[in-house]
Amino acid sequence: MGTKIELVSNPTQLAHFNTDKANWDLFASSLQSNIVNSRVVNSKEYTTILDTDYSTQVLQNDDLPITQLLDNAATEVTTAITRAAKCSIPTTTQGARPKSWWSQELKTLRKDMMRKQRNISSDSSYYSKLPYLQAKNSYFLAIKQAKRDH
Repeated sequence: MGTKIELVSNPTQLAHFNTDKANWDLFASSLQSNIVNSRVVNSKEYTTILDTDYSTQVLQNDDLPITQLLDNAATEVTTAITRAAKCSIPTTTQGARPKSWWSQELKTLRKDMMRKQRNISSDSSYYSKLPYLQAKNSYFLAIKQAKRDH
């Protein structure tokens, strides 16, 4: 059933939202205001469909106008959610090869390792390299664990 309209032409170009930094109160209020302003969701025809006795009869019939109405309602709700997300949830910037397992902890470990690498003294003795080697070992172990846990 349905009109099978493709809502997104290329899903890879959708915004990826960073839900860890979301303002959920703003999201809820924005979503609510978007739904209140929806023509289809607040229409008399749609609210009639929501009546539980009537809704089972409607779903059993293959009525094209009702199907179109439900498709339009789904599209408007999807648009309302997307608008609410765009104004309340920051997006992440994806590189050419995004790493979804990457974390702030790994970034900190990497910075620490690089700082210790720059601090290796010119005598190049084992003891001057030891802090760097330990930091490098913990960094790569953390990467391995992050990939395994992802």
